[in-house]
Amino acid sequence: MLSFSRNVLRYLASPLASPTRSISFRRLVTRASAGAATEEKNSILVNWSKEKNEWSKFHFDWLRDNCPCSACKHPDYNQRLLNTLEDATPAHVDVKGSDAVEIRWKDGHYSSFSYNWLLANSYCHSPVVTRPPAAEKREITLWDADGMVTPPEMDFNDILKDDKSLLTLLKSVYQYGICFVPGIPPNNESMLELAKRIGQIQNTYYGGQWYMDAGDMVVSHVSYAKAKIPPHTDCPAFCGVPGLTYFHAIAFVDGKGGCTTLIDGFKLADTIKRNNPEHFALLSKVSILYDIEYKNVATYKARRYTFTLDDNDEMSAFYLNQADRQPLDEKSLSEAKEVLSCDANEAMTKMYQALRHLHRLIYSDQFVYRCDLRPGKMLVMNNKRILHGRDELITGFRRLCGSYHHEEEWMSKLKMLERFN
Repeated sequence: MLSFSRNVLRYLASPLASPTRSISFRRLVTRASAGAATEEKNSILVNWSKEKNEWSKFHFDWLRDNCPCSACKHPDYNQRLLNTLEDATPAHVDVKGSDAVEIRWKDGHYSSFSYNWLLANSYCHSPVVTRPPAAEKREITLWDADGMVTPPEMDFNDILKDDKSLLTLLKSVYQYGICFVPGIPPNNESMLELAKRIGQIQNTYYGGQWYMDAGDMVVSHVSYAKAKIPPHTDCPAFCGVPGLTYFHAIAFVDGKGGCTTLIDGFKLADTIKRNNPEHFALLSKVSILYDIEYKNVATYKARRYTFTLDDNDEMSAFYLNQADRQPLDEKSLSEAKEVLSCDANEAMTKMYQALRHLHRLIYSDQFVYRCDLRPGKMLVMNNKRILHGRDELITGFRRLCGSYHHEEEWMSKLKMLERFN
């Protein structure tokens, strides 16, 4: 996902098939004019535009705590080097400069806050403040079965030798939630080689790398059976839900059936948001408990909102796993009652109506993209956006090799590649 910074995403209403949310910024004035700042009792007030009545207030406690000088903040790691919470009493404040507010503190320390920096970090301001654009400029494309005609691809060898190709891969995963990697040798070493280009592999109960053998093995997990696997996201019961998932086809022997199914969870959320706002509210504000145990060896438990929203009430993650979903409990019911302002009977009834609405969409062919994962092709996907499953494997044997990355790992790589390419 969107990060995917996610705080700049806008969940726009759009046509049902393959809408695209574009993030674009116009050129903005990011510096106040000379004399725009005034000193107050415990703060400074900056008027960005007197005509538009745009202003921000910055308290001296906050300013001292966030002094950006190299003595207070490490220039490379952006970490505090000093205890900045001791004394925030200013000895002298200069607000007359055209580029910055300058403060000499009682302890003798000197701070300079550029107007650009103040505007970007404004926290107490008028209802409307024209901020500078975020560094990232990315797109999120929602898709359904008709919209995913030509899924994004990036050649394995190009990714290994070229940072720009790796950047294209990660941008595709950010934009569409998926990207295929053709030309990859059918062995686990090749998958690890590509994964390590992105960052540290996420270790889970399954290890850093795991296999799914569907067909000829004794079944020890639903993923190993030949039966159809319903669409789901992986491991919502984990505290650190995997962010990026790899599926690499190692073998497919005498196989018939077993197509991989993919669904854009953000597209499902968008459809429900536009068609039934009440159901969207329930699925985004009522938490569901997930719990999974492994042969009396390990147990994991966590609560998740099916539609998880960021600070701007935009989609940031989608969580759903029918196999691990626990009964709606007292907390779920209390949250549903609060959302609907109703009694327990109505809240529980409507919560199940919302879940059924979502599942009708999931099992509708309108939203499902099917693909054959055969040796020589790998799938990379955003596990916090894309639901994956598998059609029944009618005959034969299929082995997939998989691995995970934490969300912050692949998003950090994306941001660094964007910065230097």
